Amino acid sequence: MKIAWSEAEKDYITSETISFSDISKKYGVAPTTVADYARKQKWTTKRADIRVRAEKKTIEKAIDLVSAVNAKHIQIAKRLQGVALKALQEREAGGGGVVPKYMKDVNEALKISVAIERAAHNIEDNKPDINVQINFNAQPGDASVTKEEINTWA
Repeated sequence: MKIAWSEAEKDYITSETISFSDISKKYGVAPTTVADYARKQKWTTKRADIRVRAEKKTIEKAIDLVSAVNAKHIQIAKRLQGVALKALQEREAGGGGVVPKYMKDVNEALKISVAIERAAHNIEDNKPDINVQINFNAQPGDASVTKEEINTWA
């Protein structure tokens, strides 16, 4: 009986569970015939090579996915930092900006955005806590952080 060896090979190398015995039953040939042909055509090596190549592709796709997620998280963190820093700049310029009841929100936004950014860059989490305090009674020139410094943060 003549069988479609290319189909039998494809069945074997693309399955993790099919055996030479299964192939012999499916195609109606003796198990030794399948084993001999498979050995000559290196089916077992081909199956192993396909597994290795598939695993590499899976890893590459996972890397791409993690990289895209990290880039997105960094973008979110930068935007969140920008919003919080802009509110601080507006307050310092005397244009309103952050009022005491919202200062907690700005402080929390900075903490969260820095945590997101550090996680996306895979930076150790042994960082100091970030606390922002504003003296609403301060006079011009009293600030310990200048507008120029704040601008470099955004």
